[in-house]
Amino acid sequence: MAQVERLAEVLRQPLARLVACSRRSTLAALDGDFPLAASQARLAWDIGSRASLPDADAVLWGQLFAVWLCSQPHRVGGRGVAATGEVNRTGRSQ
Repeated sequence: MAQVERLAEVLRQPLARLVACSRRSTLAALDGDFPLAASQARLAWDIGSRASLPDADAVLWGQLFAVWLCSQPHRVGGRGVAATGEVNRTGRSQ
């Protein structure tokens, strides 16, 4: 994630910034930080919309779906992904 963020800063391109924000959103959702996940998804959308990137809407809705999915208590063995501790920040099972 640090490399993606550094690349986004160096390139200063909207697509790179959108990718960095959407990945932060995904990681925050997996960590159970749903307010941060939602705000990063909206920031990614804002960056993409201002730059007229064609997939900005898809990124927003995909990320918000991930926030919703991770927050649902019934999704993984009767508990949400964030509640189980089964996935860590790297996306690997623990």
